[in-house]
Amino acid sequence: MISVTEALEIIHSHSHPLPPEQVALEEAAGRVLRQPLVADQDQPAFDRSAMDGYAIAAGDPATEFRVVSTIQPGGLPDVALCPGQAARIFTGAALPEGADRVIPQELVEHVDGCVRIAKRPKPSFVRRRGEDARLGDTLLATGTLLGPGELAILATAGEVWPMVTRRPRVFHVSSGNEVVGPEQLPMPGQIRDSNAILVRSLVGQAGGEIVAQTRVRDTPEAALHGAKLLEPSSFDMLLFSGGASVGDYDYAAATLRELGFLAHFQQVDVRPGKPLLFATRGHQLAFGIPGNPVSHFAVFHRFILPALRVMQGFGCEGDALLPGMLSEELKDAANSRETYWPARWRWSAAGGAAEIEALPWNSSGHTASLARANALLRVPANTGSIPQDAAVQWLKTS
Repeated sequence: MISVTEALEIIHSHSHPLPPEQVALEEAAGRVLRQPLVADQDQPAFDRSAMDGYAIAAGDPATEFRVVSTIQPGGLPDVALCPGQAARIFTGAALPEGADRVIPQELVEHVDGCVRIAKRPKPSFVRRRGEDARLGDTLLATGTLLGPGELAILATAGEVWPMVTRRPRVFHVSSGNEVVGPEQLPMPGQIRDSNAILVRSLVGQAGGEIVAQTRVRDTPEAALHGAKLLEPSSFDMLLFSGGASVGDYDYAAATLRELGFLAHFQQVDVRPGKPLLFATRGHQLAFGIPGNPVSHFAVFHRFILPALRVMQGFGCEGDALLPGMLSEELKDAANSRETYWPARWRWSAAGGAAEIEALPWNSSGHTASLARANALLRVPANTGSIPQDAAVQWLKTS
């Protein structure tokens, strides 16, 4: 049995970024950029008005100006302004030659076809060419996660087919004679499968995609048949739910050996999730996860998520535990293994730190404990209780 730290080091050493691919801009949300985005022109590309108003020359001392042109967004100025002249202009429109200031329309008076300016505000109300970026400037660096703002920047730069990391493709095999579909009424001795939807949601939230899910019985033949449903080249990660322990009906390790995977560890000094299995075949990763839902939740966030992040081109800094303080005393937490307790976090303005609430948790099969959980509280091994307001470490799960 190895420590949590040792397990993470092994996982990191065998995790590699996936190849890049080009996708349509509309499909790039949540992806990681694999090459820098460079400005293809100055931004803005021309001097433009930031207000509806009247364009004039800043150095023109006149107080009344004859309006000689109207310029709308998307149009080109058709005149060059001379002294004593102004152009009616709208937000986003290009400034005419000879103008370098816009007077907002609410600050002028209309007098016999002219506009009178009693007061000139200090701002010019002009967005200057290149004030945001110059041609050739780097707008987004390699490794940037593409959210709504980043997608807008891509569009502004005309990048409609960005180069991004391919989504990790995950194949999920769930085992258990007692497990039936969530749509079924369980017979005595049976339970509904909650792990399939849990894994699908977790993988999607992490930026991956489930390419297939299958449920098999607890026999070596069924486990091997289920794991062979997909061509080896069609997935990057294989997840086995259940069958990871050393019981008479646990076949994950034997199945992975039969498929050519090399096991690196099969037990971690952690709770929940002690019988965690990790194996590789080339750059493909495989995890055998203990069957209980809370084990899935904790193991995914502590061990599997870091691998998915590396696959997408992120570093390991997102795996670090965060500092916080415990909102209420946690009693009877004693365990010989490092524990990840379902918890809920919120920001405490008074304390200036994350406040962590340990949620009621009976066992790793206690699915209800996940209903409010958005964090996992780390409880060090052999900790009897943790007092209120104690400094703690935690993982953010949502």
